[in-house]
Amino acid sequence: MTPDQWRQIEALYHAALTRGPSDRARFLTEACSGDDSLRQQVESLAQARSADGFLDGPAIMVAATDVPGDRIDESSDDLHLPAK
Repeated sequence: MTPDQWRQIEALYHAALTRGPSDRARFLTEACSGDDSLRQQVESLAQARSADGFLDGPAIMVAATDVPGDRIDESSDDLHLPAK
């Protein structure tokens, strides 16, 4: 993928995220002008972003949920580790 192609995908991705799901599909149909590969790249990024909300929160919140015995105080963004 060339830098220009990546910039185009990135621009379309960010523009698509500002729209709701039905508007997003319509937008991509027009913006990609029949370039199925371009549309698939943008849709793939958008779907990955919305999958389980993985990219919607701070990384520490995701990482801490994978460590047994740790807990997160979501009201203060503090990670509380067990005493050793």
